Formats: sequence, C-alpha cells, structure tokens
Amino acid sequence: MKQAKKIFTRMCLNNWGGINHKILEFHEYVNLFSGKSGSGKSTVMDAIQVVLYGSISATFLNKAADDAKNRRSVLSYLRGEQKDGTANREGQDFCSQIVLELQDTGTKQYVCMGIAFEVRKNDSEIRKFVYFSHLGKMPEGYSWKLEDIFPKVLAAGENAGYLTEEGYPYSNQEIRTLTEARMKESANGSRAELNRIYPSREAYISTLYDQILGYIDGNRFMTMEKSAIALKMTNGTGQFIRDYMFPKSEGDTIETIS
Repeated sequence: MKQAKKIFTRMCLNNWGGINHKILEFHEYVNLFSGKSGSGKSTVMDAIQVVLYGSISATFLNKAADDAKNRRSVLSYLRGEQKDGTANREGQDFCSQIVLELQDTGTKQYVCMGIAFEVRKNDSEIRKFVYFSHLGKMPEGYSWKLEDIFPKVLAAGENAGYLTEEGYPYSNQEIRTLTEARMKESANGSRAELNRIYPSREAYISTLYDQILGYIDGNRFMTMEKSAIALKMTNGTGQFIRDYMFPKSEGDTIETIS
C-alpha cells in the first residue's frame, strides 16, 4: 500500500512574465524544466517561490538564472518586462494570478493556494493583491468565444484556470466570489475554512505551512528551497547533498545519491 502524501499537480500562471495564460501539469516525482536562456525556466521557478513564500520582495527572485545583471521584481514580472526594455503589458491595467494546485493522495482531495494581483498602468509599486486558497481543483471550462477562436488548441472545458467568459484573468473581487462559492459547496466539510481570502501574508503563510502543506517547519523549508534554487552545478551535486539533504551520511552514500 502506497504511503499517502501531498503532491503539487498543476500551476496556473495568468499575466506573469512573458506568459499570458498557462497551466503547467506536474509529474508526481520529478519535473524537468529545459530550454534556452530566456525561455522562461526562471520565470516559472520564481512564480513557485512567490506562492510558497507569500513574498513580493525581489530579494529571492532570479536565483535559478544566476544572472546578477538581470535583476527582476514581482512588478516587472507582472508587466512582462523583457531584456530589450519592452514589456508585454506596458501602459495598461490588468489582473494576474499565480496559483498552485495540491492533491492529498490519501484523501484524494485537492486544494489551491495563490496570490491575485490588480495592476494599474501608472503603478510604481504593487498596491492591490490578495492571498487566497480554496478547496477543489482549479476552475475549469472556457467560454464558447475562446473555443470558437481556438478550436484546435482549446478543447471545451479544458484547464480554464481563473479566466472570465471573455478570457480575462479574474479580478480580486472575482477571486473572492470564487472562494465564497467554494465555501458554500463545502460548508459542512472539516476543511471548509481553507476557502478564504487572507488578511495578511502572515495569516496566509501560517495556514499554508500548517494546514495545507502539513505542519512543516517554515524556516527550514525556506532554507532548503533557496539552497536548491541557488545550486550551481560547478559546486557539485555531492556538496549540495552533503550540506542540505543528508549532512550525516557517509561519503559512499552521498556519492551514490549524487
């Protein structure tokens, strides 16, 4: 009998970096991000960190790229700023979401957690954003309008991910409406309180680490994640394993794992 665990199944990116809308499917065990420089590998990793840390600070961004000259911020990601100085969403108002979907393999239940943003064209800093979570999978089903335009790309009901009938990312109010609807659906459930908008980052992180992820040590989790992101192959996988995974293991064990 397989031991129950919690796994990330999908991630939704709406208006993040060079991505207008994308839902990524995760494998249960190993996921490999491969591509040329500038293809979006760091863009995805930074989005994951924003959700798992609940932070909009730029201090941890772009660690995977090891590119000190190309400093990024959450606002620059939201606007889709490129190395050539252009921006995908420059001079416009828009909404954005980054959401991770998680499954408990024991109960077969799903929960989604993320951050929703509203950006105005003249904003010089992030002003309107909300942390949220809800039970169940991401909302599904495109409108007929999008299906008519992209019939071969978007099958009916596939992977909508927080888009309105017109194909625009949800506003923060629409995110709130979604959590309220999920609350009504699971009113008698033991985890119904996970359908909510959080009043602060602290409240979001507390619920994320304690209830959703399963009582993990937040400080140790962040150290492990940051170390993994910053890993450079020139340092050697063996050194990384020794420092962060199995510090008390014998040399031959570390070599085998490496």
